[in-house]
Amino acid sequence: MNLIVWDEGHIAIRDVTRDEAPSAYRVQPTASGNAAYEIRSFDGTFWWPVFDGREPLLVQAFKDSAPDSNGYFLATMNLSPATLYSSRDVDTESFYSDISVTRIISTSKKNRWNLANISALKTLFCGGMVYRTGGRPAYFGTVDDKTTPPTVTFEVGNLHLRGNSAGDRWHSGLKANTRQRAAQRSLVFDVMDVENASHSLDRHGFQTVVKSTITSSVDSVLTPDVSQYCADAIARKILSTGATISFLSHASLSFAADQLISWDFCREIIAETLAVCSPEEIRDRFRVEPEWLSKAIERLDSRIPSPPLSAQAEASIWLLV
Repeated sequence: MNLIVWDEGHIAIRDVTRDEAPSAYRVQPTASGNAAYEIRSFDGTFWWPVFDGREPLLVQAFKDSAPDSNGYFLATMNLSPATLYSSRDVDTESFYSDISVTRIISTSKKNRWNLANISALKTLFCGGMVYRTGGRPAYFGTVDDKTTPPTVTFEVGNLHLRGNSAGDRWHSGLKANTRQRAAQRSLVFDVMDVENASHSLDRHGFQTVVKSTITSSVDSVLTPDVSQYCADAIARKILSTGATISFLSHASLSFAADQLISWDFCREIIAETLAVCSPEEIRDRFRVEPEWLSKAIERLDSRIPSPPLSAQAEASIWLLV
């Protein structure tokens, strides 16, 4: 059945000052024509600007787009599926005569408005511009193998696990599917790490291009850690294929889309896949390269060292010497 909204209602979006939501990061594109923007901190989370083309979206333009069934207001407020295929200029009587009553759920209006107000909690007005919640910014690398030498282009995206949404095309930063591809290749780097990553890639025969730079206005917080983010992408890729190796029992667990799988479970999944699957099987079955799995473990171990041995385990090792 279709969920249809044909009504007027109220949506509450918080409006704060720049002092209340101070700048946490500044993103400066290196290419001309693209606007710099601020990622703000408010209410314990980060807020990314919504864009209208190359410029941040103004609050008034956001409100004015409400009658547009393909506009940013309805998409961002989770209402566009309700109006995408129906003209809002038609009066209510004509609407009910044209649409079969059996397709209208009595609670659909309430449900749609609830979704809209939940979405509104993830929206913020600040300094006359529109912002949406997101994760901490990081550098995501995209590989172009057709160039000589191959090129890795770094762009700013956010460490947020949510998939593409209806309003994603207006949000700043890279789209979810691009971020996931970079994560599967362990080409995600923290604000302070991208320079070292570029040097390392240069030594391995890649040409690196940084399309935008991040300047931090807050203390660096490694939550979520980029190595966990990359390992999570690989682990989810493996589990999504219905893997039949011994960790399959874990696959029945429900992993929230906006929460990272624990680093130790990610490591277990990736390590066992490498141990029991041939490189050809990894490529054919999971659609990833074996070296991506090895790199994910390497990055996990470099950031999160293995726990120390217990006194009993250490004594047992000495008995073997």
